[in-house]
Amino acid sequence: MLRYRRYCVRLLLFILPLLLTTLATACGGFFCTNVPVDQSGERIIFTINGDGTITAITGIAYSGTAAEFSWLVPLPSVPQVDVAETETLDLLQQATEKTFTVPPNPCEGIIYSSGGFGGGGGGMDVIIGNVGPYDYAILDENDPILIVRWLRSNGYNVQDTIIPAIEHYVRLGMVFLAMKLSQDAEVGDIQPVVMTYKAEKAAIPLILTSVAALQDMPVLVWIFGDTQYVPENYAHPRVDFRQFRAPPEITNVFSFADPGGDYLLARNRFQDQFDGKAFITEFAAPTNSFQLMQTQGNGAGNPVDDPLLLDLMTRFKYLTRLRAQLSPEQMTLDPSFVAAPGAQPVPLDVDLNEHVDPLHYWGCSTRELLREDTALLEKFTQFDDMRVGTPASWQLSTFTINNPVFDSEPVVIHAFAPENVNETTLRAYIAGQPTLPMLVVFTASSEFSWWQARQVMLELLEIETYQGNQNHAWLERTRFQLLSLIEESENTFIQLLTSADDYEQNKAVYEAMLGYTMTYPFYAHPELLNTVFLTLVSNGFYPGYGIYMGYPEGWVEHFTDDNLIRIQPEDAVDDTAPTIEIFELPAVIGKDEDWVAAKEWIPALVDLYQLDAAAQESLTTAAAQSACPLKYPVVAFEQADTSGYIGVAGMYVVIASAPSDVFVTYQADLQKSAESFAQSDYPCG
Repeated sequence: MLRYRRYCVRLLLFILPLLLTTLATACGGFFCTNVPVDQSGERIIFTINGDGTITAITGIAYSGTAAEFSWLVPLPSVPQVDVAETETLDLLQQATEKTFTVPPNPCEGIIYSSGGFGGGGGGMDVIIGNVGPYDYAILDENDPILIVRWLRSNGYNVQDTIIPAIEHYVRLGMVFLAMKLSQDAEVGDIQPVVMTYKAEKAAIPLILTSVAALQDMPVLVWIFGDTQYVPENYAHPRVDFRQFRAPPEITNVFSFADPGGDYLLARNRFQDQFDGKAFITEFAAPTNSFQLMQTQGNGAGNPVDDPLLLDLMTRFKYLTRLRAQLSPEQMTLDPSFVAAPGAQPVPLDVDLNEHVDPLHYWGCSTRELLREDTALLEKFTQFDDMRVGTPASWQLSTFTINNPVFDSEPVVIHAFAPENVNETTLRAYIAGQPTLPMLVVFTASSEFSWWQARQVMLELLEIETYQGNQNHAWLERTRFQLLSLIEESENTFIQLLTSADDYEQNKAVYEAMLGYTMTYPFYAHPELLNTVFLTLVSNGFYPGYGIYMGYPEGWVEHFTDDNLIRIQPEDAVDDTAPTIEIFELPAVIGKDEDWVAAKEWIPALVDLYQLDAAAQESLTTAAAQSACPLKYPVVAFEQADTSGYIGVAGMYVVIASAPSDVFVTYQADLQKSAESFAQSDYPCG
């Protein structure tokens, strides 16, 4: 026999957002007939009230019909139920989002443009009520069969897949809050649900959530209390901000950084490492030490004036925000949270200056771009400032064909293949005939725009003719030459042409060939396969040009506190090691202007490095004879205990030196580095 009690709901003074589910298209903790509800995320806020109770508000976003909406949540005790405003949840999430301060960008200006159950027994205690747009029922019963039967007979759409989860929480002695929209309510009336109940600790019923959760579902938890809170039965890893990297400037024409990408990768790694059972603390601080700010459309921030949030910030001493990310199959354990007195605060903003070297963060070095699969290549061919890696037996053939776009200018084709090939071979491939595999390189002339060069390539290979041929494989890479030793106005297109079967059999080698041709343009010297890039001038003149320099393998670059770029062997222990230093000339002579006459900075440089008269004369002569201001051949120098080379490009100077007693060991590499620096692109006249 069912016993009903009418439960009178009172307005809670501490309405609190437990964003337990943000929904869009499936069912989990939700019952539905046509699968209209989706647990794409959970946003949860707990308040630890200090009287043995916990308060929570669940924000619900729903995309189905009003008649199909129904929701179920297990709780440790009979709750008081109310509703809150959806805007409160959104404001709290926005105000506690992680932010990042990125380091100054020494690379700025670099451009690279790419069923039913039977049975019975016992009586069920059912509390029914209405709050906001919802009719609800609180079911206190130790027989899951009766729970499912009652829900189905009272208009709740219970699918069989959710029954095992109901059985699990019945065994734990939980009660169930079931909700559906009232008869006259519309989907637009849905509001967050507030629940206050007796409990020893805050916990999330993820096992029930798993029924319809999406892959990699985020779980956000806010906890208001007297101190910081941490996960009790889940891992609590820390993000290693030292590993954060901006999209490398040399592969990002837009020159911006979004640390959120690295943050996402870190969360994904934790999910894999701990099988989803891990929460990271994104923010934790006393409530009197910060102010919740609402970001405006123009990027400015105004203090949040939401009455509920202001009340919570006043009544509770501490706020913690935690985050996890799980897939349904990982939701096998309900997370709980415990107090952590004395835990260090976690600020909203992460100052990456405290964790990374700016050069490494911004990626203006090819050291981290070198491809591991280059080892698969056996032969390296240098031609026309290009360097291509191939199998040992492949040969280079060069021939011209008629230009399909500009009749006046033939197209030069460089083709690597196991045997010599020519235009006939290329035309045979285009016609769908079997041919040798070919790595075809086409460099656009300087008068072509990128779009024109692209059209030449497409029409040359008659893409529409053979692209759909299942027997052919065509892979393309495009190299922009802004930062290579090739003229900056040129573009190079690289295509691998072969059969589909041959490609699958030799995929690793072919990908290495294509990848190497994409990486090599960033080498400032073919024998120094590490490169550091710099902007030309700090005020943004000539943004299409860059300063670059090669340096030896096994050396490491750093951005120093005094704005020097210093490169030394990785095992260097003191100042007696060989060193390459790069700095701006205005800094040397104490001026803010970018354009400084050589006669002004040469004495300052001589004094700074204590250069002898011969070195000073060489610098003065090179400056006078150079046709390009502030760009001229490398000058060698010697002093009492140091020997090396000085190179100049733009407003930058490189000093590549070593102690005299070991100079001969490093001389060749130091000279190559300085010379590659002096050959950097620089606008003259």
